[in-house]
Amino acid sequence: LCYQPDDTKLHAFISAALFGEAVSACVLCADDQAGGFKIMKTESYFLPKSEHYIKYDVKDTGFHFTLDKAVMNSI
Repeated sequence: LCYQPDDTKLHAFISAALFGEAVSACVLCADDQAGGFKIMKTESYFLPKSEHYIKYDVKDTGFHFTLDKAVMNSI
């Protein structure tokens, strides 16, 4: 969905590198007796006034990302 072979812009390459195709899976269970991994904490941080830094358009070919130049200074 993220990789667009016809999009040759630099921001498309960087977006593909950061948000490229990946797969992960997790099985969660409500039973504490089941054992296994336990989610102890989750956390997120949002940089104020940064909503315009990363944009994407959903097209027939998938997601097309656009990065603002300010992204590089915010990391």
